[in-house]
This record gives sequence, structure tokens and C-alpha cells, in this order.
Amino acid sequence: ELEPEDLGQPFACSLPNNPIGTSNHLFLEEAAQGDGQLPMRYFDETFAEFRKQKGTTVFHENRSIMTSSTMVKYYGLSDLKVGWILADSSLKEHLVNTMNLVTPSIPPYSLWISYQAMKEKPYFDREVEELVKTNAETVGNFIDSTPGLEWEEPDGTPFGFVHVKTRNSKELCQDIFEKKGVLVGPGKYFGDNSGFRLCFTIPPEDLSKGLKELGDYFREHMKN
Repeated sequence: ELEPEDLGQPFACSLPNNPIGTSNHLFLEEAAQGDGQLPMRYFDETFAEFRKQKGTTVFHENRSIMTSSTMVKYYGLSDLKVGWILADSSLKEHLVNTMNLVTPSIPPYSLWISYQAMKEKPYFDREVEELVKTNAETVGNFIDSTPGLEWEEPDGTPFGFVHVKTRNSKELCQDIFEKKGVLVGPGKYFGDNSGFRLCFTIPPEDLSKGLKELGDYFREHMKN
């Protein structure tokens, strides 16, 4: 919970719904309150489009707020390296100069493809919603049927955090990969050593195969 004195300091909020797949939009709105006299606050909204509450952003004109997002996650266009920043217009020149110093130029064709994709956003909305809903149900059933595993159902994101009570997350994930060939992200690298991040953006049939291997692992190696 934010304290009033917290808002007097610059801060960055990076991927607020990663790795658990849920985010409290009211909390983010509280963090974004205030006027332009406050220090700069930055919010990475890369996964915001996955939320069930679509089209929400904490950006407001005339506040000391900057947000960013990208075509990489929701649109799946990682090779284009296209993203955007929302900020007060007074920062435009500074941001452009910074971009020119630290990033290569983006080919016009990549920008054109991104523009075409954004014009067809309803198509992506349907495809993403169907894939995530189907896969989230599959993962939820897997969690429910596998003793010792727990998670909080994600808010529309294609990933979640699976809690395992008895193992070190880095050792666990390494062992899973070596024995079953399934790659999951150690919770240690997300500040929670009690489990792992499970991403399910792959086709449903591939997900089912991977979860079977994961289930076999826990039945074989987590009896104690």
C-alpha cells in the first residue's frame, strides 16, 4: 500500500502484473495521482492489454507520468522492435534525443506493419482472448489435479505464478528442465522463491504435452 510520502519520490513500476498475472488497477491509479509538480513516475504497461479490463492506462496529461508499451507481447511481433511512450508533450524533444542516442533507427516497413496490426486490433483481441482463456483453463485444471501446487488465476495474461511449498525455485526449475525438457521461470528472479512462472502462449496441444511432462515430474520427484 502506498503511503503519502512515497508519492514525493521518483519511482518506476516495471511490469506490475508480472509474474503473477494479476494487477490491481486501483493501486496503479493511486500511484499515478497528483499533478505535474510531483517527481516523475514511470509505468511499464507492456502486459496491460492482456487485462480483462481493456483500454486502461494510468497516463494522464499534465501529470508527471510516463508509460510505455510494445508490439512484442500482445501482438506477438517481437522481430519488429516497435514500441511507444506516452508522456507530457513538453518531454517530446528530450525523449526523441534520448532515443536517437541509445536505439537504432526503426525501418519504415516495421512501422507500417505495426500500424496495420493496430488497425486490426479487434482481430488480435479475439485471438488472444480465445487462446488465453483456453490455455488458462487447461493450466487451472492441471494445478487443481496436481497435489502441492497452487496459483492465483491470472487476470487475462498468458502466464501465472505457481507456488510450490517445499523446493528452492532455481534448483527446482533446473531439475525440471534437465529431466523433462520443460522450461519454467524460477520465482527467485521475480522476488519470490516459493515457485515458478509458467507461461502458456503456445498452442493448446503443445501446452497439454508440456503439462503432462510437468505433472509426471511432480508425481515422480515431489512425493516428500
